[in-house]
Amino acid sequence: MVEGQYPECALKVRSVRAGRALLIEGSLARFLQGHNVFGSVRLGALCREVLERVTQALGIEPSDADRRAWERGQIRLQRVDITRSFRVGNPDIALRICREIAFCLLERGWKIASEYEWETIYFRKRSRRYSWKFYVKGLHLQKYPLPVDLPMRERVLTYARKLLRAELVLRSTELHDRELSWVRDWKGIDLAGLWATKFARLELRGTIRAPIPVAIRDQLSLNGKRAYQLWMDEHEVEDFFSAPTVRGLLKRFEGLGIDLGRPRPRKPRSQVPLQQLLREERLTRSYPTFAKGTPLFFKPFER
Repeated sequence: MVEGQYPECALKVRSVRAGRALLIEGSLARFLQGHNVFGSVRLGALCREVLERVTQALGIEPSDADRRAWERGQIRLQRVDITRSFRVGNPDIALRICREIAFCLLERGWKIASEYEWETIYFRKRSRRYSWKFYVKGLHLQKYPLPVDLPMRERVLTYARKLLRAELVLRSTELHDRELSWVRDWKGIDLAGLWATKFARLELRGTIRAPIPVAIRDQLSLNGKRAYQLWMDEHEVEDFFSAPTVRGLLKRFEGLGIDLGRPRPRKPRSQVPLQQLLREERLTRSYPTFAKGTPLFFKPFER
């Protein structure tokens, strides 16, 4: 393992081809920045920077010929992850979207895998060609925390809590067939377009229940939000809370014009199509404005 600026953000490095090459595995953005919530898409420059840092850490002095080869993009790739994030508002909505994506794929007879009670969904996980991974970024960072001394750590966490991450993983067979097995092959490649084409083929057509209206949500505690969703789903709130808590909830909601003690008025349940939530306009930019000019965003010099 070769550590980056932070011990938690190491790369796995091992010697291959009888010591003539290095195999480097891991997130380049995380190694360079301390996180992978966002990062640069300049693949060639990222690879060169990582090679410089890894060889220095290992006490290896690259020759001039090595560096010229790196400049020409003679760096072989076995896997490339193309990552995009949708701004969906909060982890609860992201989780519901993630689960609905799973149901959409299952209904079409496709096999999926999941982790952490559907917080992470894999499609074609063991494929030698490509796979998808969808997960709730805010919840993911609770299980794999950011470095404690990361600059503006809370701002990064706040930004991440709004995101649903969609990762397209291209593996060796797919890279070979697309003639993208070397860094030099990626010059001029439209990463966003490649990702979007693959994403569109998933044909996600499901819906999720509309989230709690902002005007109500902002006035509710965690128990209040849970009680509201139970009421919307036509459950008896008193079956899920203690009597003193129920009395407090009834009083709180009375002030909002909602009677939790009575069945929800019979109305068609409001549903939001996945296509509306996962439209192109909701995709994040390469990095947020607060990260500009800070160590949170490694901006390599592209030759």
